[in-house]
Amino acid sequence: MKAVEALKQEENHSRIYRTRTPMYKEVMWHVSDMKTRIPSVDWAGCCKLLHGPPKNDFYEIEVKHMIHWGRADARIIEDAFQVSLPDDIHEFYSEIQECVLNWKYGYHILRPEDVVDEERFHRQEEGCNHPPVGLIRFCKITGSSDSIAFRKHTQTGKWQIDYASLYVSTEEQQSPKYDSTCLAEDLAGWLQRLRSNDGILHEDDRRLTAVERIG
Repeated sequence: MKAVEALKQEENHSRIYRTRTPMYKEVMWHVSDMKTRIPSVDWAGCCKLLHGPPKNDFYEIEVKHMIHWGRADARIIEDAFQVSLPDDIHEFYSEIQECVLNWKYGYHILRPEDVVDEERFHRQEEGCNHPPVGLIRFCKITGSSDSIAFRKHTQTGKWQIDYASLYVSTEEQQSPKYDSTCLAEDLAGWLQRLRSNDGILHEDDRRLTAVERIG
């Protein structure tokens, strides 16, 4: 299944969670941000408080994905970093400009222009501005400083989906040391993994997460 087709199946699905984490505040930040930048779409229904104030006690919220449909151009990323990305990434951006995916964990897949800005920021902060580029952060994890990235396998040259920690240098993460750590072989596989696991990336997170799916 293509990445876009996977999201089309999820777009109108509501999910209800019970938690005492800042989840409501974090999702509502995205709602406010999208309303400001893209006022032509009604984002208000993507997050509803169902029960209890989101303070120190448990509360329940209903969430949907926030998908900004429309054509974007992944060549902006390619041109910025002198790389050639797989067809499935181009297919994704040919129909989706950006999206915030709301499960137990949230993921903000950035517009190509913002992908370039985000990656350049990280590389400038680290002093890692020289080619080749084998890691490109394209997705922010809600409530975390870490990202999800396109990562080029140093031996096969294939672009895969991997976790990018803020606390590991870009140089190290795009080195052969990380060739065996990918989350998925492609974008569609990664999205399918999230759909199957309610947004959980790692098995250990099942035990750690304080968000319960109740509907």
